[in-house]
Amino acid sequence: MRELRIVMAREFRERVRSRAFFVSTLLLPIFAAGILLVPILLERATAADGYRIAVVDGTAAGLGSRVTAELIREAAVDSEASIDARYLSTPADLVQDSLIGAVRSEDLDGFLVLGADLVDGGPAVYHGRVVTNVALVGRLERSVSEAVQAERLDRASLDPATVAALLRATRLQTAQIPTDDGEAGTMSSMALAYIATFVLYFFILLYGAQVMQSVHEEKGGRIAEVLMSSVSAPQLLAGKVVGVGGAALVQLIVWIGFVVVAFTQRDRVATALGNPGALDAVRFDFQGIFLLLLFALLGFLLYASLYAAVGAATRDMQDAQQFVWILVMPLIIPLILQVQIISDPQGMLATVVGWIPLTAPLAMPLRMGATAISAFEIAGSLLVLAMAVVATSWLAGKIYRIGMLSTGRRASLAEIWKWLRTA
Repeated sequence: MRELRIVMAREFRERVRSRAFFVSTLLLPIFAAGILLVPILLERATAADGYRIAVVDGTAAGLGSRVTAELIREAAVDSEASIDARYLSTPADLVQDSLIGAVRSEDLDGFLVLGADLVDGGPAVYHGRVVTNVALVGRLERSVSEAVQAERLDRASLDPATVAALLRATRLQTAQIPTDDGEAGTMSSMALAYIATFVLYFFILLYGAQVMQSVHEEKGGRIAEVLMSSVSAPQLLAGKVVGVGGAALVQLIVWIGFVVVAFTQRDRVATALGNPGALDAVRFDFQGIFLLLLFALLGFLLYASLYAAVGAATRDMQDAQQFVWILVMPLIIPLILQVQIISDPQGMLATVVGWIPLTAPLAMPLRMGATAISAFEIAGSLLVLAMAVVATSWLAGKIYRIGMLSTGRRASLAEIWKWLRTA
């Protein structure tokens, strides 16, 4: 047991004390926050500057004035989407060249041309320096549509307000029926389930690869021969996997700590983004976080044992890369099937991948984020996963015992099978 603790401590310290560990631990939360917040802040900054649009009216009904008025009205109501609309009744062919020059010189962001046949189904054309702004194009399209609809109703002698009231859309809300398993999924936020799934995917791949790399370093430098003279192969393998897993768990807990801090400050974050109360519905479930850690830890132990076995049976990292895709495929399956899992979390497909040890670490968080999963299923999935960890560790130990002492060539499948039977 003393030898096991020494190996665990060595692997743990080697990673935790590295500069890469410290940098990655801090950079990932900052990077994730940047991905979420920077687009919002940039959009607000762009909207604050406003868009300068010229509306060129070629219709006989003077719809350009209606469109301009609607754009100005929306800008007055929504301070985050300012549009400075200028109405021009001059035919488009007379002013188009000058307007293009104004756009190129950045005096205008673009101009909207309303054709003479607009009411009869003709198009409105927006010429702009940037035409991929979905929010701006949507507002222009909505304003033109409302003006055209109002004109058509006037021609049909119908009151626009009455028709709008009759055609007013009905708002559909959703309410999950409480069950014996709880009101909502164990992980109450679907966004959290998405994020957790991808974090676990990279978490398992990254640290599993570190275990394999460590195995190759010891095998290539013939360090394993020295270590195994005083430490048994199963102890060396277990110490390596648990030591690396401990470092991974520390990093994961730090990341969760960042999430907890951000959650406690959600009101300030929402206010800073200009939408107070937007995050009030976000809930934080410590039970879900605990289960997430369990699935992450067991998933890592399972795949780390497989990575160690591959490392022991191959010559070097380049040789091992040929087999890595076989290990990665089961992890990719829940990502490919995530739409089906979320759409029907209690269905046969979601249930099966939630019970298979190689897919459960990613599939179960998705299921728990979509609906309430019974305690029996969660406990059963964890138990099966734990049993798979024990079985895989035992088989990997057999391969590791012989493979670490076999240098210079890659073991064939027949040889690996022989190791499993005789070791």
